[in-house]
Parts: sequence; structure tokens; C-alpha cells
Amino acid sequence: MMVDFQFMSGLNTIGGNIIDICSERGRVIFDYGEILDPTTGSLPDLSSPTENTAIFISHLHIDHIGSLKYVPKEVPIYMSQASYILYHQLVEVGEEFPIVASVYPIAYQETIEIGDIQVIAKQSDHDIRGASAFFVETPDVKFVYSGDVRLTGNDPESVEEWLEEANKFRPDLLLLEGTTFSFEEEREHVPEKALYIYWQELLKNNPLDVIFLNPYIRATERLLNLSKQAKAVGRDMVLEPQYAQLLKEIENYNDTYVLQELDAEGLFKDRWINLAAIQKQPAQYVVQNSFENRSLMDRFDSGIYGHSNGEPLGDYDERYEKLLETIEANHFVLENLNSGGHATQEDLIKIAQTVDAKVTIPWHSFKPEALAEALTRMGIVSMLPELDVVYSINRLNQASLGENQ
Repeated sequence: MMVDFQFMSGLNTIGGNIIDICSERGRVIFDYGEILDPTTGSLPDLSSPTENTAIFISHLHIDHIGSLKYVPKEVPIYMSQASYILYHQLVEVGEEFPIVASVYPIAYQETIEIGDIQVIAKQSDHDIRGASAFFVETPDVKFVYSGDVRLTGNDPESVEEWLEEANKFRPDLLLLEGTTFSFEEEREHVPEKALYIYWQELLKNNPLDVIFLNPYIRATERLLNLSKQAKAVGRDMVLEPQYAQLLKEIENYNDTYVLQELDAEGLFKDRWINLAAIQKQPAQYVVQNSFENRSLMDRFDSGIYGHSNGEPLGDYDERYEKLLETIEANHFVLENLNSGGHATQEDLIKIAQTVDAKVTIPWHSFKPEALAEALTRMGIVSMLPELDVVYSINRLNQASLGENQ
């Protein structure tokens, strides 16, 4: 039996990546994201899973794990050790649904055998702990799945390492995310380290104002770094309980206050501070602030509001306008503290060139054809698969030749 694979979702949208790979004795599925629009894909049929069926998760963003609640209990789910720890903490603080299937941690460089398919997780870099790329070897085809990846984050060295390993692996297929090709013009891309430099300047240049900060709750490493930088200039970070819990359990960091008014369960009594105390000395604090608690700005005459990839993520979300209205009404100044989790267009080309797969498949993009065209101009063979079409390596090679003629 030749190995078959289907792209179930994620070909023409950012998120919902799912590829289903079947051999004679194994079946592996990569990522299991939430599918918001049925025209962009569907979930694999797991109603009668074989003994050797497993799901592998590249990282814990909702668009890659949002459908795990539908996975039957007999199908194991594998993710990196860091993702495993973060997943259980997200469930604990109510940021993730508990699931019935069993979740197993895997070490980077560990080989997992699912029937006659071998899967190796490689440490990567994204704007969340535990991101992985995957190398997949089946009886007649080799895959590399990039996951969501960037070269401008906290750990570009890990990406450079797996890219070189991928080149030696000599894959038939590279499944490459193409998020930054989704837009007519590439949006401003702020590297993670540049964000920290800007944050230092913001702290230094606003010594009298209270600073609110809206970070993405799953970006624990960023919150850790921003908290430490604030502490270094004499400001204490004040957190909502869920954020404090994640920073404690994931980053082993407790040197923050917790806002008393929001800690209804009294989990952090030893670190409480109340709004009245912050109002008396606003310049001594950075107040982490989620969208649901934006009304806390009402307690201050003015201030700085730093938006750092927190929800709402952007102007396409109807809540974003409500956030802007609250910021303006309370005489706060909005500061963009966002940093992308995805490789720049230039870096995506570099990734494809370094891996040098026989065929590179762009997905996780509103415009995968834009990345495909850019790859073709660089002499890289690429193709755009179709949803639910069953491919074999022979059929894929024939299709890619047609795409690049």
C-alpha cells in the first residue's frame, strides 16, 4: 500500500491546519485546529480509529488545537513537554477545554513510532512555549512540517538547527506556513528583542504615568521578560490571577503583585494589592489588563495602554473598537507592543531554500498562492494542493510538475 495523505483544512486560511497521513500500518494527523468556516475544511473521520492512530500538536494556539475536544478517548495526542505542561495549566485556569483523549509529552529529538510511521519533534520558535516542527518518515515519503515558525524570536538558534537537520533529512515534502504572505503588503514586523528595547524606552520616558499592559495570556515568556524589565526600573507588575498562575507554573516567577479585586478565590492573598494603593502611586506599577477588565482604566485620570498581542488581536475583531473607545475616554495613550510570531516573507524563502525539499507546500495563509509564486521565482518547486483530495507521492510529483511549468 502506498502512503496516502489528505489536507483536511488550513490551505487557504490562517489556522485550522490539519493533514491526515495514512500508511498500511499507521495513521498520523498533525494539528487539530478549530474550523470556524466549513468551506475552509473539515475534521478527519475518527469514528473508527485504527490501533495505530495518533495526533501530533505543533503548539497550543487555538487555531491548532481548538478541535481536540472532539477527539475520541482511544486516540492518543502527542505534544512537546513544554506544551504538555502549558496545556494542563491552561485547563486549570479555564483557558482551555478539558478533553477525553489522553495527552502525552514527547521530548525533542525523541522518535515516536505509530505503526510503520516515525515522527520526530524538533524544538522550534514561535510566540508560545513548546513550539515544534516535525520530521515524518513513512515507508515511501518523508515530510517536514514547519508548524508556526519565526526567525526573529527569542530562540532563532533552535530554528536554524532544525533547518539544517531537515536539509540532511532530504524530505520529499515541506509543509510551510505562509502567514505573512496573506496580505497585499507585508505588515510591519517587530522582532521580539526589538520589542523589549522599545518597552525599556517606554518605561524610561513615562516615569509619572500608570502603564496598563494587555499581553496574550499564552505568551508567558514575553510576560516574564516584560515583568523583569519593569522591575529593573522600579515598577512592579500587577497581574490578574490567571496570568499570575501561568507565570508561576510555566516560568517559575512570583515577583509580581496580584490585583485583589479580581482574586475572588483568594489564591494569591500573600501578593495582593488593591486599586486604591495603585491610585496613590500609579507610577510604581504596570497593570496587566485583559479586555474584560478594561473598565479599570476608569479609576485613573490618564496613562499608557500597551497592547502586546492581547485580545482583541486587531481591528478585524469587533471588540477592538470598544477597547479603543475605552482608551480614548479615559485619556490613555495606546502603544503598540506587538511582535509577530511568524516568519517574514524573506525568512520563509530562506527556510524553503535551506530545507530544499523536493516539493514545498504553502498553507496557513489567506494567500498561499503568493508564497508559491515567490518560491517558484527562486527556483523552488511548489504546489497548491486541494482540500480532501487523497495524494500519494507519485500523484503529488505529477501535480507539482504541472504547477511549475
